[in-house]
Amino acid sequence: MPTTVNAAHDGCPCGYVQAGSATRAAVARPHLTTRQREIVLAWLKYETKERVAQELFVTPSTVKTHIQRIRQRYASVGRPAGTKFALFIRAVQDGLINIDDDEALRRFFSDHDD
Repeated sequence: MPTTVNAAHDGCPCGYVQAGSATRAAVARPHLTTRQREIVLAWLKYETKERVAQELFVTPSTVKTHIQRIRQRYASVGRPAGTKFALFIRAVQDGLINIDDDEALRRFFSDHDD
């Protein structure tokens, strides 16, 4: 069952609005299981599904299935996330990733080579 959070279309096609904005509207938020949140965050952190599988002790096909189901849940509430970047945006919007915490972001993305 989807829950809602405050956000509004404020010029951004994804519907994101900064906290404290005067114009807010409810945006549907899918229920993700604890494991789904773990999978999506690991997939955003690591470059490949194979690496996620290795880190979380599952098979790459299990990771792929979780990502497909996560995308389906977002699509079912009208917030499609068809790319990895779109899933990153959804994770930020839904509070799974705090972009105001520089140290946490540094740790989160520490495995990415620049």
